[in-house]
Formats: sequence, C-alpha cells, structure tokens
Amino acid sequence: MNSVVLSRPSQAAHPSYRIDPHNPSWAAIAAAECTLISETLSLPAPQIEHIGSTAVPGLGAKPIIDVMVGVDSEAVYMDFVPLLAKLGYECRGETVPGTLYNRKGGPPRVNAHLTVHDGQFWIDKIVFRDYLRGHPETAGEYERLKRRILVDFGPDPPAYNAAKESFIVEVLVAARA
Repeated sequence: MNSVVLSRPSQAAHPSYRIDPHNPSWAAIAAAECTLISETLSLPAPQIEHIGSTAVPGLGAKPIIDVMVGVDSEAVYMDFVPLLAKLGYECRGETVPGTLYNRKGGPPRVNAHLTVHDGQFWIDKIVFRDYLRGHPETAGEYERLKRRILVDFGPDPPAYNAAKESFIVEVLVAARA
C-alpha cells in the first residue's frame, strides 16, 4: 500500500488510543456481546458482526471491541437505542454518515455501530475485515501504520481515523479487484 500523509492532531487525547498485542480473548468477548445484542434487540445473529482490528486474528489493536448491528433502515435506529441502553450502551450520535455510534464502558470497551444491514458501511467493514484475515502481510502493514499514527499524533481519534483512511480505501480496492 502507498504511504500516508499525516497532519497534526486537532482534538483532545483519548485514553483508549493505544495498540495492544492481539488478544485471543477478543473474539470470545465479541461473540458473547453479539449474542447478547441479538437476543436483546430480537435480531438474527447474522445481522450482528464483530468488525475492526480486534476481529482479525494476530492483529494488534486498540483494546476496544467493535460490533456492527445491521437493521432495515436508518429510520429505525432510534428504536434500538433504548434497548442498547439497557445493556449499558450510551448513544453517541452519528460519527460516520449512515451509522449511529453507541459506546459501552469496559474494560473492554465495546462500540456498537447501528447501520443498514447490507448497506455500504456494512459491506465495506466486512470486506476490509475479511481481506485482512486472509492477508496477514497486509494486516501487519496496517498494524505498523496504526502504531506510526499514534507516535506522530498521539491519541487523537479524528486524526487517527483520518490518517488510516487512504490505506483502508486501497485495501477495499484490492479486495474487490
């Protein structure tokens, strides 16, 4: 993948922005959380997926579990917020267009991203995760990038996410080639 141009941080630091070595327990934690969400929201299990770096065996990651909760449309997002709140999630709003971000304190912290099942956000997250799972060399490159970003920026979520974007786009292009 090509090199990434980084800019200076713009917001206050976030304490969970560190890269830990891969923890094999992340998969079991995510599976249990996905089951709990599925049962509480009365959604079929295939509509809840473990995504992000903690979903890729061997990949170092922030110690935050990300799960994606697929629903029929954006119009019903708010119907699920009170149910997620019963599980300890706090609705944090739309941080990525077309999704509704919910956060549950930890440890480990868990983020639940409400999104349209089989929508573009859903598809991109699955394609990216599955490509990294099948291409450990690319996953290693991604981990090195994330570590460099933290050295260059410190723990600044907007800068961290922006600095990863071109790499993610390149992986999605390669995965679809």
